[in-house]
Parts: sequence; structure tokens; C-alpha cells
Amino acid sequence: MVRRRKLLASFGTIGGAVALAGCSGSGEPDETVESDQQSESEPEQSQEQQEPVDPLPGITVENVNLTYGFSSGLRARIQLSSDTNENPKNVFTKIEAFAGDRSVESKSTWSEFTFSTEVDLTLENIGSLSDTTIDDITEFAVTGRVENGESGDIERLTGDELRDRVDG
Repeated sequence: MVRRRKLLASFGTIGGAVALAGCSGSGEPDETVESDQQSESEPEQSQEQQEPVDPLPGITVENVNLTYGFSSGLRARIQLSSDTNENPKNVFTKIEAFAGDRSVESKSTWSEFTFSTEVDLTLENIGSLSDTTIDDITEFAVTGRVENGESGDIERLTGDELRDRVDG
């Protein structure tokens, strides 16, 4: 019985020493390891911020014409033209209006793209005959993308900028 206790005590001592050695790691403080990991990921984040997405490569947005009618709603006509001879077959465009954090309404469409294309989208729920008027809009966004591309902003306006563009 004595031998068994000595044997267990010996294993306990060796096991504790191994556990302590395994926990000690490389000897570097945890803060150094974390700061190294953060510094490696920081350049990637700053590169993403520096390189905005071109939602319509090879396409120029000639004009975004905005009109507003009290019964017809808020209308956007987006005029697109080609910069290159290689044109995508389809272009996705979307308009969306916000009142604070709430999306009031959005419309989107895929349009067949030719050398010059006009996209016409209307938000009918924004008007004097609706619950939301143009004065309630705090942000207006026009986004787009080509087939197999990433969506990005074509134009983004505050509510005041939107009212100035419609009224002007």
C-alpha cells in the first residue's frame, strides 16, 4: 500500500510540473501577443476604408435627376453611359429613402445595359397623399452594381440635400 501512495505522489508532482510548464507558453506577456495580432489586422481594415467599391466599373453616372410630386411621389431618373467597349449585360440600381433609422420605401430594378441607359424608379409612398412626405426624409441613397459585382453607393444625400436637389 505504501508503494502505491509513493507512486501516486510521484505522478502528482510530475503532472503538476508538466502542467505549469505547459501554461507558461512562450514567456511573452499576453498583451504583446494581442497587440501583435491587432497590428496585423489593422492595415487590412485601413486598406478597405481607403479603397471604396466601384459599383459600376466601366460605367459613368451622367446624371441623377430627382423630381417630387405630391401625388406621384419621389422619382429618380438615373442616366448611365459606357466608358468602355466591354459593357455588362445588366445593371442593378436601387433607391431608398429613410426617415431617421427607418427605411420608408425602396425600389430596385435590373436593367439591360446598352451604350447609354436610363433607369427610372419612383417611391410612390412619399407624397402629400401618403403618411410620409419629402420633409420627413433624412437620407436618400442611390446604389447599384453590375452582374457578379459588389453593390456600392452611386449617390447618397441628406434630407436637406435631397430637398435642395428636388426644389432647385
